[in-house]
Amino acid sequence: MVSKVAARRDDVGAVLPFDDPDQLRAGIEDNLAALGVEQITAVNLRVMDNAVPDERFVEQLGALVAARDEGLIAGIGISNVTHRHLLRALEVTEIVCVQNAYKPGGSFLYSGPQRMHHPRHRVRSVLPAGLAEEAA
Repeated sequence: MVSKVAARRDDVGAVLPFDDPDQLRAGIEDNLAALGVEQITAVNLRVMDNAVPDERFVEQLGALVAARDEGLIAGIGISNVTHRHLLRALEVTEIVCVQNAYKPGGSFLYSGPQRMHHPRHRVRSVLPAGLAEEAA
């Protein structure tokens, strides 16, 4: 099961940022409660409003790393990102998935589960043994 954090909807359905580190933690806890589980397989950090992979991005990832280290989530993913975001995220932690809209010829596209072949790129699948082969 994969969920996503960093945005909320207002009363009329507009998407609003909810992406400060403490809000990300609250979003994870809300998802756990809503789903009735003790751990989520992966949580994607949704990058809002064309944000760049700067120190704020690293702090946001840090909130997800803390949740993973506490056992609330098994893996960290990113959503609505550029290739630069992925490279920056991989400097901070393992990334299990990238969720982007597909735009032929116009955007970075990652298709997992795969392992990138560079020692600094720690992309891994969190699917149980056997499921990765079925999903491929």
